Amino acid sequence: MTKVELKPLTVSERLLEFALRIFWKFRPPVYGVLMGGPGAGKGTLAEGLAPDLQIAHTSTGNLLRREIAAGTAIGRFVAPIMKAGDFVPDEITLYLLARELRQWKNRHGAILDGFPRSQAQAELLQRLLSGWGASLTAVILIEVPEADLIERIAGRRTCSNSDCGRSYHIKFQPPRKDGICDNCGSELIQRSDDNEVSILNRLAIYNEKTAPLVGFYDRSGLLHRVSSTNSGGKEDTLRQARAFFSTQQKKG
Repeated sequence: MTKVELKPLTVSERLLEFALRIFWKFRPPVYGVLMGGPGAGKGTLAEGLAPDLQIAHTSTGNLLRREIAAGTAIGRFVAPIMKAGDFVPDEITLYLLARELRQWKNRHGAILDGFPRSQAQAELLQRLLSGWGASLTAVILIEVPEADLIERIAGRRTCSNSDCGRSYHIKFQPPRKDGICDNCGSELIQRSDDNEVSILNRLAIYNEKTAPLVGFYDRSGLLHRVSSTNSGGKEDTLRQARAFFSTQQKKG
C-alpha cells in the first residue's frame, strides 16, 4: 500500500466516464503502448504517431512530474522515488493514468509512453481498458543499444513547463535557441533522474522487469519491434510503427 491518499472519483468524473462509455460504443478508442529503455525515443515516436492516429500522447512520466511541479501529496511522495530512478508504486501510476484517460480530450484513445513497464502493470492496464470495453491496438518495442541509450539520456534536456514537457537533446535535437523550448518558450532543464547513477539504475530495472513483459505482448500478437541507433534516422522508425498500427487497426 502507498502512504498517500488516492481520491475516489467525484460525481462529475463519474458522469464523464458514463458519457465516454456511451461514446466508445459508437467509436471504439485506439490505445497503443510504446516500450523501450530510458532514452529510447518513446516520446519522440509518440509525437510522430499521435497526430497520424488523431489520438493523444500520454506520458506517465509527465503526469508524475506534473504532480511534483504542483506540489501535491502524490508529487511529494514520488519525487524521491523518481530521482533515484526507481519504479513508482503501480497503484499511483495507474491512478494518474486512468484519471488522464477519462478526460474528454482523450476520448479517441492515446499513445501510452512509459506504462506499462512490467507484466503486473500490463495486467492492470488490461483490466482498466476491458472495464471500459476497450483493448490495446498495438505495442511498439524500440530496441536501442545500451551505449546509445546512455548517450541520449546524458544529453537530454526537457521543457520546465509541466504542461509542455517537450524533450530535446544537446547533440541530436537541439532547440533553435539554446536553453529555450521551441514550443512554449520556457527554460530547458536536465531532469533530476538524468544523472549517471540514476541512468544505470533505471537501465538495470528496465532489463529486469521488461523481459517478461516483452514475452507477454509477443504472445498476444500485439508486439512489433523497431530498431533505433544514434547514427540512424528517426523517419524509418516512425514509418515502421505507422505501418504496424495501420495493420492492427485493419484487423480490429
